[in-house]
Amino acid sequence: MAIDWVHQHISNFNGDKNRISLVGSSLGGSNAILQALHPDNKGIIKRVIALGGTPFPTYKFSNFVKNTNGMLLVESVGCNLKTSEESMKCLRDKPLTDLYSGLDSLPYSLSFTPVVDHDFVISEPHTMLTGTGKDIDKAKECFGSIDLMLGLSNMEGGVHVVLMWSNILNENPNTFTLNQTDFIDIVVPTAMDIIFGEHVPDAIIQNVVFQYADRTDTNAKRRQNVVDISTDIDVAAPILKTAHFHYNISTKSTYMYQFSGNLSLDMQLTPTWLEGANHGTEVYFMFGFSHRMIETWTHTAGFVPTKTERITSAKMMTLLSNFIESGNPNTPDDPGSNVDEWQPYNDVTTSYLDISHDQLSANENFREPHMTFWTKIVPSLVDMIEINNEENDDNATICNCDSHSNDDDDDLWFKLNPRLAENVILTLIIMLGCVLIALIIICLLTVARQNTGEYNMKTKGNK
Repeated sequence: MAIDWVHQHISNFNGDKNRISLVGSSLGGSNAILQALHPDNKGIIKRVIALGGTPFPTYKFSNFVKNTNGMLLVESVGCNLKTSEESMKCLRDKPLTDLYSGLDSLPYSLSFTPVVDHDFVISEPHTMLTGTGKDIDKAKECFGSIDLMLGLSNMEGGVHVVLMWSNILNENPNTFTLNQTDFIDIVVPTAMDIIFGEHVPDAIIQNVVFQYADRTDTNAKRRQNVVDISTDIDVAAPILKTAHFHYNISTKSTYMYQFSGNLSLDMQLTPTWLEGANHGTEVYFMFGFSHRMIETWTHTAGFVPTKTERITSAKMMTLLSNFIESGNPNTPDDPGSNVDEWQPYNDVTTSYLDISHDQLSANENFREPHMTFWTKIVPSLVDMIEINNEENDDNATICNCDSHSNDDDDDLWFKLNPRLAENVILTLIIMLGCVLIALIIICLLTVARQNTGEYNMKTKGNK
């Protein structure tokens, strides 16, 4: 509705209705991409900038987009009545305290994020990556029609330490302490459960430990490992998958960045020991540290940014403005000194711009080798194990000649996996075919020799 209104009326404010750009941070970035996937927005949205947020998951299931699960709340407060109208009236009559109690009683947090309603969000985002169908094809066509810029802060996991890991490990975020056992037995399994579901095999857990558990056993390194694994698994991998998806379905531009500049402002969601940019840090720089902005936000009142921070902010604003203007962050305006040309993303080099205070550097191989690990190796291992488990569950009896036998394995001729049985039968058929072909060839050669012998005898007789 808001986008339609802008499209209809922006010309009254000297705006161009054919060049609407959406910019969002965190959940706002995810929402901006969902808007770009909605077929009704095709031709209306020109460009999208998503900072530290995407609805596409690391694995199959998104932590952001949910299936329709509002009925859990309805049932928890006793409003599951015969009709939707009756249930709605019941909810409206409930005191707010009852609704809060209902939410608290659920086995997990029921956050009010977008749901798969098959109208605005037509399917799980993961399905859009690989699926086909009329609605999905329209969503891909719409997403492919926009220019896309997306990226993250290099220490996104700092906010995870404050909001999650400090509670799980019962630690103060600013004095966060953990030992190697905590990391191996608590942090890694918990992170894997959240992204890949429960019962992730120990072999995969050990692979993750090998990737992140540093042999230098210091607390500083261990807590940095917590930040890194949280950043990679929950933010970086989904962003890379989104860039890959857009690059492969679109003729428009795709740009990725990593913001590495720290902010000299004490923030509640940033541990004091964190070096780098926490989740959402780049948002402060994209608005130029104006007096109005600083005084409007309560937690920034009185903050005085450094000269270096203001210079970085000016460069970043130029890059974003260029992208909104042309689809290319390098033109038309010069972003200033110590700024490399920002190369568009491609699947071979996974190019991105690293934005720090000293230099804005054009880099390649985005957060490797961890991105290959999370986007290819781990999902393949999980899928392989799931397939093996399904095959084991499908074990069937090929022949049980004793119809009155008991459950002992001795009463069966043999048990075999159906897929293996198919392979055995197919192999036998191929072998029989080869034998048959060989016999035919032998017969043909024999006949040919006999014909040759008869011809020679006739020739000698004529002489």
